[in-house]
Amino acid sequence: MYAPHPNAVTAEQTADESVIAEQIQPQNNTDSAAVSAPRVSPGPPWTWAAIATLVPTLVAVLLAGDGAGWLDSPELATSAQGLGITHPPGHPLWVILGALACGLIPVGSAAFRLTILSAALLGLLGRATYELTFRLSRDLGGGGVSPRIRATLALSASLSATLGPTAMRQATRPEVYALAALLAIAPIALLTVRGISPSVRARLAFGIAALGLANHHFIAITAMPALGATFVRHVKRVGPRRAVVPLSIALVSALSLYALLPLRAHARASLPRPQNLAEILEVASARTFAKNTGAGVPQGAAERIADVLDTLSHGLTPFGILAGLMGLWLARRSRLTARLHAGRLVWVLVVGVIARAWLGFTRDNPDAAGYLLPASVALATLSAAFTAGSLKIIRDAPAAPQGPSRTMRVVLMVLLVALPTTLPLWHLPASWLASQEDRASAPTTLSLSPLASAPPRAVLLAHDPQTIFRLRYAQIVEGERPDVLVIPVPLLGYPGLVTEILRLDPGLAPVLTHYLLRPERAIRAQDSVGLSTRRHVLVELHLDNLREYTPFVIPAGPFAIVLEAPSTLADVRAGGARHFARFDQLATQLDREGLATQRVQETLLWSAYVDALFFAARGARPEARRAIERAQARVPQARQLSALREALDRTPGDGPIDVTPFFAQP
Repeated sequence: MYAPHPNAVTAEQTADESVIAEQIQPQNNTDSAAVSAPRVSPGPPWTWAAIATLVPTLVAVLLAGDGAGWLDSPELATSAQGLGITHPPGHPLWVILGALACGLIPVGSAAFRLTILSAALLGLLGRATYELTFRLSRDLGGGGVSPRIRATLALSASLSATLGPTAMRQATRPEVYALAALLAIAPIALLTVRGISPSVRARLAFGIAALGLANHHFIAITAMPALGATFVRHVKRVGPRRAVVPLSIALVSALSLYALLPLRAHARASLPRPQNLAEILEVASARTFAKNTGAGVPQGAAERIADVLDTLSHGLTPFGILAGLMGLWLARRSRLTARLHAGRLVWVLVVGVIARAWLGFTRDNPDAAGYLLPASVALATLSAAFTAGSLKIIRDAPAAPQGPSRTMRVVLMVLLVALPTTLPLWHLPASWLASQEDRASAPTTLSLSPLASAPPRAVLLAHDPQTIFRLRYAQIVEGERPDVLVIPVPLLGYPGLVTEILRLDPGLAPVLTHYLLRPERAIRAQDSVGLSTRRHVLVELHLDNLREYTPFVIPAGPFAIVLEAPSTLADVRAGGARHFARFDQLATQLDREGLATQRVQETLLWSAYVDALFFAARGARPEARRAIERAQARVPQARQLSALREALDRTPGDGPIDVTPFFAQP
């Protein structure tokens, strides 16, 4: 772990970091120019800072789509547009900003307006990264690097941090991670500003960091160790009382936004509906996701860390990571202020990587990558420090024959200075490809298809959270099919949600009564069958409910129809023909609109795999083989598909087979 210089605490107790840094004697020959160099302008050129802000904002807007989007984006857009409460931890600060964006931005859909907000927040993150990088390269390079060159290097690092696919995916869709990264990096950038007393800087930094707790508290908490040493010095400088009281006020002010959640509990756009302190704590703490951490994650620790590092390399390129580590090494051997700034960045990097690995990691999941945005900024900043330090070393090196020849100097300048500054250009194609699915209209098609085909006043039992979020966006934001009631089965444990559903439709009491008594069983198939005698019920087949619902349903596109009595094989086969015709039409439309993105392929693959399991379990083997062929057309090498086909071919004719061994990802 990075250890700050032992003189750092004493130095900052008596004066500003910038003044002390000018008085520190050089530790080696490379610092001699730093002491004798004239004092430069404390602030970076504003034109470069404006570019660092505007370029990522404009690129994100150009790469954004106007549809609901994938993953959590439809739910976040629904909550912001309706001033509701999102899934835990509720993200109260982001929802407030999102509601303002929906009301003030006059163009596009609600999702697009929130994407503009995300893009603007990414631009502000780029500005904070630029300011931080400029000052770190100044303290590292001393007089060996001119302000204009430092500004160029800082701009390159800022664009590397914000234009890569890891960052850009957080700004081409409605998401909370650009704001979370901004509130994590801005305090560190603020601590480098000159012309403000250390006490004022510390208070402002702590206040901004506290706001992060009202948006995404996990990212905010993992970034706070970077401010630990600053807090200790601040306490020693002004005294415990003067330090702790303002910090406590900032924390209480930020956390008070969670106290406003009950005021929005009755909003139609809310999922959790907390009414008391216990329910507020349940939402804010996100206890629902606690099982997905530490030992509850199926991957090993080494594999998780490798996945995290791989995602960082995709966002910054392997050269960017190597340059960041070398920049840390140069900072460790440089001036006091450089060591202080680099030490904070190391805390952000190390704690962020370990924390994300502890949570578990999913490759190609932009939500998981969003947690790593502060770590990406830290590495990009340190890589610019490496470039600035390399430039100074090359310039200070003696002439040949004691030092490198003219030709070697040119080669070193190209490899260590010129090429690293061009890294942002390499990011743009990767970000365009990565954000392709954000511009696709496939999520809108997936939400409209079941709503359009549902009978009047139908009940839809949705089991996939993404399906739930898309349907809510279509109904609440776009006003589609308000007569259809969507029951979010896996989310019924959220505070107050069952009560709200029963308020909207008291006739569902027989279905939800058993859930209230035994929540671990969710909604029983028998209860759904009983409801189907009075109104149309459709269920989304999923690996978690397939075995229970198999005897009572007939697939009919994205959702299956729940029958009043067990179906016969003839019913299944007759319904199977209609199901395949409808699903093939939907698949063709998705392939065309979704531009064959990976997310579209995964969605169609899972649907085909669930179909194959259903038909195999019912004994409709020709239909099961047809579903397998559809799935293998997308993922030919999937072992489960081949094994299921072998099981079907092992015994000729019809008849059900045991599909229990195949309840795993294809």
